[in-house]
Order: sequence, then C-alpha cells, then structure tokens
Amino acid sequence: MRFRFQVLLSLGLAPGLAVGQSVAVRVSGQPAGGALVGALASLQDLGGTRVVQTLTDERGRATLTAPRPGRYRLRVDAIGYQGTVSNPIDLQAGLAPERVVTLEAAPLNLNELVVASTRPAQCELGEARGTAAARLWDEAHKALTGTQITSARPMELEVKTFERRLDTRSRIVSETSDARRATTARPFASIDPDSLSRFGYVQERADGLWFHGPDADLLLSEQFLDDHCFRPANPGPDSSLRVGLEFQPSSSRSVPDISGVLWLDAKTLELRDLQYTYTGVEWPQGTLAIGGRIEFVRLASGGWIVGAWSIRMPVTRRRLVRVGQRDSVAGYREAGGSARAVADLPPVAGATAVVGTVFDSLRARPLAGAVVSLQQGAFADTTDQAGRYRIVSPGTGDYLLTVEHPGFPLVGLAPLRASAQLRRGQTDTTDVATPGLVATLRRLCRLDQLDSSRALLVGIITDSLTGQALADAMITVSSDIKTVARTGRVVSIGSKGTQWEITPGSNGAFQVCGVPRGRPLDVHTKVPGRGPIQRRMGADTVAIRELIIRHPE
Repeated sequence: MRFRFQVLLSLGLAPGLAVGQSVAVRVSGQPAGGALVGALASLQDLGGTRVVQTLTDERGRATLTAPRPGRYRLRVDAIGYQGTVSNPIDLQAGLAPERVVTLEAAPLNLNELVVASTRPAQCELGEARGTAAARLWDEAHKALTGTQITSARPMELEVKTFERRLDTRSRIVSETSDARRATTARPFASIDPDSLSRFGYVQERADGLWFHGPDADLLLSEQFLDDHCFRPANPGPDSSLRVGLEFQPSSSRSVPDISGVLWLDAKTLELRDLQYTYTGVEWPQGTLAIGGRIEFVRLASGGWIVGAWSIRMPVTRRRLVRVGQRDSVAGYREAGGSARAVADLPPVAGATAVVGTVFDSLRARPLAGAVVSLQQGAFADTTDQAGRYRIVSPGTGDYLLTVEHPGFPLVGLAPLRASAQLRRGQTDTTDVATPGLVATLRRLCRLDQLDSSRALLVGIITDSLTGQALADAMITVSSDIKTVARTGRVVSIGSKGTQWEITPGSNGAFQVCGVPRGRPLDVHTKVPGRGPIQRRMGADTVAIRELIIRHPE
C-alpha cells in the first residue's frame, strides 16, 4: 500500500488545493463555440459504469471527484450534440487535471422520423443503436438524467397544487388549490419501479383504486425499459415544432400499464413533456381519456425540474375490475400542480444576486477555489482565480453566506460566515476575507513560540490510493536545534536536538509551532502495518512545501 504525505511550510493556504481525485472539465459546443450550460459530465470506470456525474454550470464548467484514485474515462453529453468519451485518465489524490471538451452539434433527420413511425416498435433499445427511436431516447435520457441530478440538491420552488372534481362532461364541480414556497427539487415522485412492474400502474386496495404516474427515476429504470417498446411518434402537423418518442407496454404485460409519448422540441431536442394514458383496464363505456401529463422545464443553471403535472382518474359508482363489469362513471377527479424555481422567476429590475470577492489575508491575494453558498449549499458558486463569485438569489431578505475551502482545516480554520442583504431586482456585494497572520498565529500558537527564528509547520497526510486521511499515523519532526519553545505537544530535547511527535487529526491535518527557520528538518512518518519513511527538507523560507511519499506495495 502506498500513501501520500504532504507537508506545507507556510502561514497561508495552498492555492487551488484539491481534495480527493478530481478532474475539472470545461465544455463548449460547435459551431457556435459558446459554453454549454447543463451538459452532462460523468466519470466511467474502465468497464463503462458511471461512478459520478454532474451538470456543467453557467460557464460550461464542472468538477468530478472519483470515489478513489485510479483510471477513468471522462464522458460528456449534451442535448442536441454528439457525445464524447475520453481515453483513460489517471486520477490521483490531490491532483485535479483540467480537460477542455468541444462537442459537435448533431441535428435530427426529420424525414427519417416520418419513415420510422410506420415501423414496428423497438422492444430492446439497447439493441437498437443507430435507429431513430434510439436517437430520440438518447436525447430524452439526457434531460431525464439532468432531472435526477437536479433533484438530488433541494432548491426553493414556488409550488402551486390543485384538486378538482369534474362531472361526466368534464365540467368543474368543485376545486381546491394551494400556493406556497417549498425547499425541494422533487414536487412529486412515483413509487418503486419494481412494484409498478409487478403489480401495475392501477392498483386495487381496500380504500379503492390507486393510479400511479411516472417520474424521471421510473422512466430511466431498467424495469420500465424492459416492460415497454418504443418507436418515433407520427409527427403530424406539428412536426416543425416537436418530435415524439412513443412507448407502449410489451405484449407480455398482463397488469395495468401506461402508454404515451415523450415530446421533444424539434429544433433543440430538449424534452418538453410526457403525455400518457392507462392501458390494460376495461373502463366503463363512454369514459373520457384517463391519464396524465408531465411538463419538463430547463432552468437557467442548466438543471431540470418537473414544471407541471396532472392526472385524471375516473370516479365510478361501483368497484372497477379489469374485465366483465358494467360500472358507470359518476365523474372524474383531477390532481396536479406546477413548480417554478424561485431563482428563475422574472426579476423586477434585473437579477436578485449576491456578488463579491474572497480574499486570502494570509498570502495577501484573492482566494481561488473557495465554495461560496447560500442556504446550506443549495445555491453556490466557486471563486475564480480573481477570488470572485456570483450567486443568483433564491429569494429576498437576510441570508447567511458560507465560505469553505479545502485548505481551511490545515490551519484550523472553520467555514467563514458573512451576512448578505438581498433585495428584489438588486445585486448585493459581500466581500469576505480569511483571518490575517496575527489572528491565525494566535489561534494555532502562542506568540512567544514564533519570532524571526521560528516558523509554523502545517501539513496533511492521506493515503495516495484511497485519498482517505491517515489519522492513525505518527509523525516525528526532528531538528538539530535544542533551544526551541514547547508547543504543548510531545517534545523531547536531547543532545542531538529537538523532536516533536504529532498525531494528525481525523482529517489528516497537523500543525507544529516553533520549528526552527533556516535549518533542515527530518520528517519521519510511521503508519501501523507499514514500514517507516523518512525525508529531509528545508525550512529556509515561509513558503508552501509539498512532499509526496509513496510506500512500497
């Protein structure tokens, strides 16, 4: 087993210090050449399995962190573009290579759709590569995956819901509605795909019939793909505006199911909505359409949410069974709603946002790579090389701004906090600075331990294969100087000099106050079950030092 040992001799923070094993990607599209917002970036292992995925931000940027060091392929897809997969990339803990990816536009052949809509449905999309059905599913799949990724991080939504009772002619008899703001990215969710596959989308229970609709998770599930066949929908008169992928239950299905169409924008190929009806159930004669609709909305950030949904169900006079009953319909029940991201609401006089700069007072320069966030990370931006950030506000009022950086734990620094006052249609400027030199020294050391001849040693020790902190390591720092200040740790002064024995914290970070400046230091590391390693390094200046130690297998 090998592990990496980093030592930083500094009173500041390492610039762009990476955590784990990451790759930064910047995506643009041709022929326009602009940044692609909401492109799907993922890391695959060499077997083709996705291990992590995310969406690019407003600048076409994303950072992917692998679960462990190793070789991975970078895959980038975007709606309306030809995807690409890289050659294997070696990702190591603490390193973050950058890749620039340019995707070529891939317009859809509408004439091919007209012909394909008359052909039998494809029941195995995995074996239908190159067909019109597979191409449409590929584009819809990107938007549905974007919906999954977006829903993993809650956001503030303006949600409106309704429930209506209709008569047999679809006239509204009664209606209730509700409007509220909620912190969620999933206004509604389907039940387990395996349950729907086994028992159907209309299930009879003691309290009546339950009608279940699809969501992004269900549509992407193996069960849904196994249970349905696909083909391009007949374009009809709206072919210049939208194209569709029709799905229907396979012939082996014997439980209530759904059939429908996933409609895409004909020009951009963005997913617009899903319309579906229930199948495999004998409705009473004269029953109007029973089914639902789901509208998908792309956010300004590139993410996706369900923007509207509705479902219509029959109200019968007797218990409804699949075959042989002559139940009559007493009316219908409709339920649904809409959701809009608060951050995407039309501004009163421009965007409501907070901007500013994060400054590293220890090194007297802007701090790059800091994550600035509102609402516990729900809305965030990463500072650029000039330390700048910009966050579109999820609302108005007083917000707590949080600043985090991978290097903060090295000097015992907790996330920074600041207050931002946000007003509708206005931009608030909030600058944040890390504590200065004196404040940092007071927090970590006694001032009498540092003078012109003494320095502060800061370091972190991690496993180079897993990226995990080695909190069980024992680190010994030796100097040939005997007259040093006691730091509160285990210090021994002998005829040959001074030794400090340090046990890292749970995050692998450690600090030693009072090491001699301008003299060589011997750094000795020992990890249980592995042989000791010793390196000599200088502390001539107050500068960042990094030492990589690899243990033999």
